[in-house]
Amino acid sequence: GGLDLYDGKTFRHFRHNPSNPTSIADDRIWSIFEDSRHNIWVGTLGAGLDLYSDETNSFKHFQSNDSNSIRSNYIFSLAEDNEGNLWVGTSDGLDRLDVKTQKFTHYQNNPHDKSSLSSNIVLAVVHDRRGMIWAGTREGLNLFDPKSKSFKVFKTEDGLLDNSIVSMVEDKQGNIWIGTSMGLSCLKISENSGSYNFKFTNYTEADGLQGKEFNQGAAYVTRRGELFFAGPNGFNRFMP
Repeated sequence: GGLDLYDGKTFRHFRHNPSNPTSIADDRIWSIFEDSRHNIWVGTLGAGLDLYSDETNSFKHFQSNDSNSIRSNYIFSLAEDNEGNLWVGTSDGLDRLDVKTQKFTHYQNNPHDKSSLSSNIVLAVVHDRRGMIWAGTREGLNLFDPKSKSFKVFKTEDGLLDNSIVSMVEDKQGNIWIGTSMGLSCLKISENSGSYNFKFTNYTEADGLQGKEFNQGAAYVTRRGELFFAGPNGFNRFMP
């Protein structure tokens, strides 16, 4: 159905127009993100990543058929790091757009490298207050190491409730809350002598969840710190 913009009084509608190359690339919108420079990025399901210009009322396209662009046209999640670089979770790995050079770097799974991304289906990306980049995939949680350009992977054997991650947010205390196909996991991160310790606490229907399954991308933190997670049977609202 396209993209709607509401200014408090009226709606403006954006639809894909094949005869207009600056129209929105696709009517199937899956993610929207505002960066620190107030740019609006729009992820589509099938036509790549769009950058909206309010001045020209148009869209700039980043698509997989371009030499310097994203690897997949299916965009699931967007985040920004401390340097203003854009991280893009897609159906074919994790992409990073360097805002200074305007160059893309691609990270993907290598079955022969345990320090690579655990899965190419990246449904959730979070940049936390420590500067860490987290990528939630169909096969576990990934923590990016900028020095080695590698990933530390967390799975059920490390305490994660389920390896299929569909949503993820950071609370006001710096904990990472993870929506999965089996309930919620809370990852508490503590620092000790320059290294980090990680501990998962898991919550299921027995704790009052709307159900064991949660919906992709349907998680939110309010200004006062309340968390919302939604699933097929409603949503949960709580103070962490």
